[in-house]
Amino acid sequence: MLSGIGPADHLKEHKIDVIQDLPVGENLQDHMLFTGLVFTYSNYSKLEDPVSENMFKFLVEHKGRYTNNGLLGSSGFISTINDTKYPDIQIHRFDFAEGMYDQLVNIYMNFGFKPSVGLMYAALNTCSFITIEMLTLLNPKSRGRVYLKSTDPEDHVRIRCGYLTNDDDVRTFLRGIDFVTRLEKTKGLASVGAQLHEITP
Repeated sequence: MLSGIGPADHLKEHKIDVIQDLPVGENLQDHMLFTGLVFTYSNYSKLEDPVSENMFKFLVEHKGRYTNNGLLGSSGFISTINDTKYPDIQIHRFDFAEGMYDQLVNIYMNFGFKPSVGLMYAALNTCSFITIEMLTLLNPKSRGRVYLKSTDPEDHVRIRCGYLTNDDDVRTFLRGIDFVTRLEKTKGLASVGAQLHEITP
């Protein structure tokens, strides 16, 4: 936009000569993430294998618990409108063995949450294996926009994210939340004593 290519009205606000009036900076898209779903488990198997045995399996056999990063246990794609061709939600499932509360607090601090929210997750983790189900909106319809803050090329731009400005995105998230909520009632999760907890700041 500093070169004079962009929305004419916006360029004129900054006294930039308009070379070409084009929608530069418009149509900003981002994949929003919802992080408020957590399960605890009352009937699960603890991993008792020593570190050395697991490291051997990883280095020699390329198997075992060190073949992933230890947090992202699984990920899945679902269509909340029963359209099997294209998913609209991705579910990231983060696993925390009992007592990993320091890692939990750090993760939530990195997400920008208040420490009190991280502490709520940590409290659940003191005596239980937990999973955090994070939902990502795959095909957002909401649009944001990037604006110039000034004519100084060193200045950061202004960003209006436009998150959840389209009602379809809100509805998709709600359907995704409903899907995860219903998982608690499935035979598989019921067999390990899964319980969904509400986390509110």
